Amino acid sequence: MHEAVLARFQRALADGHVPHAWLLAGPRGVGKREILARMAQMALCEARRGCGSCRPCRLFLAGTHPDAVRLEREPGERDLRVDRVREGLSRLFLTSAEGGMRVLLLPEAEAMNLQAANALLKTLEEPSGHALMLLATTDPMQLPATVRSRCVLVRVGTLPETEAMAVLEGQGVAPAQARNWLAWVPGRPWLAREASGWEEPLAAWARLCADPLQASPAEAEDWCRRYAARVPAPFVAFAAVRSWLEREQLSPAVGAALWSLARWPEEMRRFSLRPALSLFARWLALREAAHRRQSP
Repeated sequence: MHEAVLARFQRALADGHVPHAWLLAGPRGVGKREILARMAQMALCEARRGCGSCRPCRLFLAGTHPDAVRLEREPGERDLRVDRVREGLSRLFLTSAEGGMRVLLLPEAEAMNLQAANALLKTLEEPSGHALMLLATTDPMQLPATVRSRCVLVRVGTLPETEAMAVLEGQGVAPAQARNWLAWVPGRPWLAREASGWEEPLAAWARLCADPLQASPAEAEDWCRRYAARVPAPFVAFAAVRSWLEREQLSPAVGAALWSLARWPEEMRRFSLRPALSLFARWLALREAAHRRQSP
């Protein structure tokens, strides 16, 4: 998957001029974590292609390569703290145990708090000659401009339907089930599995949002109260806008309301909003916009 991204990175390895920091940017569930892992394996591989058979590849695939540093939040933590970032960065300046690069993987760069991002910036400004930093984010604008400007920014989009289906089928998912899950988050197979068990609530939410003027506000409020904090937020956002995407014309007010619903998952996390209240408020805004659209 995402062969163009990997080919670009491999060319840089082959040329011997690898930028010291890469930032992958794309929606959740498109495979950024998997791309980072593949890039790291290629960088550590004796053949610089991720052969899978050399000693560095075997160590990396087993999760025991001493020159691969992974930085992620601990379970239950909201932010990636500065002390953990500093600890990980300090390992980049050690002598390579395998005689090659030392690689830092940061798959949720937006999880860094400001202090952690500033600590990373110092290393980006004065990188070690044998260090490679591989970052990924769902929204590069959440990172300080100084961090973004010192990385090679690579956009990662959603996968074509055939490739997304192939990912899920490769994980043992039946084609019909894979197609059903991908209907809620097209092109995002690593997220699609989370739709399991939520098909009926999502269908109800999609109906409430498709024609909010005919829907009951009490029913919408009840749905938000029961499911907003339970159903994975990206599914909730897409279910809210999916029927509107097929319509030819949208008023500016409806467009703004739909944009607010689409941004709800990220804004909820970023600003610690209460899920049910914030989602219902956005549904009411869509209902009001739809009403103005129909008014003479």
